[in-house]
Amino acid sequence: MGERLGINKKEGFTMSKVKLRLRVFKKSLEVIKGIKGAFVIFINPNTEKFIQFVSYLKENPKNNNFICDIPYQKENFNQPSKKEILNIFNGFEEYNMSLQKPCELEEAVKLTELFFIKICNFEKNYSVKVSIKDVLLD
Repeated sequence: MGERLGINKKEGFTMSKVKLRLRVFKKSLEVIKGIKGAFVIFINPNTEKFIQFVSYLKENPKNNNFICDIPYQKENFNQPSKKEILNIFNGFEEYNMSLQKPCELEEAVKLTELFFIKICNFEKNYSVKVSIKDVLLD
């Protein structure tokens, strides 16, 4: 999977875990960019806390290519509370049981890292799984 995202093993060993993770975020988002209905989910494998992005096709002057979607806590759902998310992130609107915000690529990468570090309170060496849906990867 790493090679499909343009990250080879040699490069991965020489990069810091944070830089490698940011690169994985960016490359994963680039895979879905412009593909209607495609989405990527970044999940911490230990806690299953996650943040997801949907490819956003609407033409707009701000060039927002994604919708950031953060489901919030409801009963036993293992996500941060709505209040925890809104204390850190600005510009999010409530939609069903999640908070959403249109964003461009670089902002999406930053939001993902901030979600895990600031909202989930993970150490900088946290792990993440990537799930890409509705995209055929040859």
